[in-house]
Amino acid sequence: MKKLVFISTMLALTLNFASAQDTTPYGYYIDAARFSNTTPGGTARIQGLGGTQTALGADMSAIFSNPAGLGLYNRSVFSITPSYTFSNVKSDYLGQTRDIENDKFAIDNTGVVFSGHKNHVGGWQGGAFGFGINKVNDFNHSIRYKGVNTQNSIVDYFIESANGAPTSQFPALDQTTDLTTLAYYNYLIGPWDIIDPSYPDDEYFSDVTSFVRPSLLQEEVIETSGGQYQVNASYGGNYGDFIYFGFGLGITTVNYNERRLYTESAYDYSPEDPTYDPISEMRIEENLTIKGTGFNGTFGLIVRPVSFFRFGASVTTPTMYNLNDTYQASMGTSWNDFFYEDLINGDTTLNNIYAESAIVMSKYKLRTPLKLSGGAAIFLGDVGFISLDAEYLDFSQMHLSSADFSMDGDNDFIESHFSNVLNLRAGAEMRIDVLRLRAGYALNNVPTNATIDFKQANHRISAGFGLRLDKFFFDLAVVNSRVKRQFTPYTLADNSEPNVEATLNKFSGILTLGVNF
Repeated sequence: MKKLVFISTMLALTLNFASAQDTTPYGYYIDAARFSNTTPGGTARIQGLGGTQTALGADMSAIFSNPAGLGLYNRSVFSITPSYTFSNVKSDYLGQTRDIENDKFAIDNTGVVFSGHKNHVGGWQGGAFGFGINKVNDFNHSIRYKGVNTQNSIVDYFIESANGAPTSQFPALDQTTDLTTLAYYNYLIGPWDIIDPSYPDDEYFSDVTSFVRPSLLQEEVIETSGGQYQVNASYGGNYGDFIYFGFGLGITTVNYNERRLYTESAYDYSPEDPTYDPISEMRIEENLTIKGTGFNGTFGLIVRPVSFFRFGASVTTPTMYNLNDTYQASMGTSWNDFFYEDLINGDTTLNNIYAESAIVMSKYKLRTPLKLSGGAAIFLGDVGFISLDAEYLDFSQMHLSSADFSMDGDNDFIESHFSNVLNLRAGAEMRIDVLRLRAGYALNNVPTNATIDFKQANHRISAGFGLRLDKFFFDLAVVNSRVKRQFTPYTLADNSEPNVEATLNKFSGILTLGVNF
């Protein structure tokens, strides 16, 4: 099959076009990290406890996290958990800040547990089957940044990317798969030999930046949507109210959509040449859709050596994904009736130029890291409990493969730039008759030393309450999630490219309604 060089949108601007080989990372490692980094989800009770659940059990979330917890059910249950999320993203770019807001309604969790508890004294106590759907990742947010750059332009990246090969490197427009080729067809870059045949044909210049250095306004809006959901069927057993064990099978779906609109405008050449005015604006739009499914297995254990203490552990196998993505980019440039001199192809006058890439479709497989979880819970009589969880993942074990093209470059990048992490969670619940009061904290990380920084420190603070009646219960939680990210719109050889610092604040209201039967 024909090899398709897909450039993942998050790092489309980091691919060295002129030297792309099988050992060049195409940017799929960003997708690998994105889909491997799931966040604590489940019922409002569990989310109010910061996501701690490994040693607790008797909650619908156990179907996904530690199926041994199903063994603590002594009756059947159905519940559903809708949520409403408001997000605010503040970005800092070249000393200027911008805010953008979104909101979203979703179903975080729903499921049913069929209990076969035998209520014996000692020995085999039976177990419970659970079936449920759980949201494990939420991609709904937007980022906007804007600032005046007096040092460089994305056109400088295009020049560096094209240098080293003549114009034969550029495919026909209907076969284009990268931004540098679109820049060439927008006349933003050209080889020096079109000015003088004695000049090199594998080095490039631009009428926008090469001769005079303008200050210019750079702006980008990045909109993402979709999520990851997991469907699980699990069983948990109970022996003597002492040892609980469980196992489950999960099918995970991925639906990720991203649209990026990058613009440069307000070019000001006045400090060097007030009469020079070649261009008004250039625009780049990229659209990426990734869909797929995966499967995994979870095995768990909870031990209760004494009535007031439990500890638990679970292992979730790597999720094996089959993913399909579709990518397309377009570029438009508003030239100001600019006379473009070209000794080879002929002079032309430029006004509005537009070009779009081919639709690039890729199929590949992703193996996420093994997940190891451990937890403990201390029960304070009828007062409540305190619970702690730790979760271990080694992101360097992510692996990508495709039957259509080599992904060795991305896998080498993963091994070199990603490492292991220990995510921590803590929660507490106070009981006042049928009332439950809760609070929690969680810290999730994606550890990397990559130049394009994908470090995501996700701090989650939560609180909530609930009522437990004989046939009915409800829980309410409020969760504040704070994620910090850093990235660059393009890269340059001298590392002078600007950086974006974005802080995502999410406020979620989560409600669980349940019935016992």
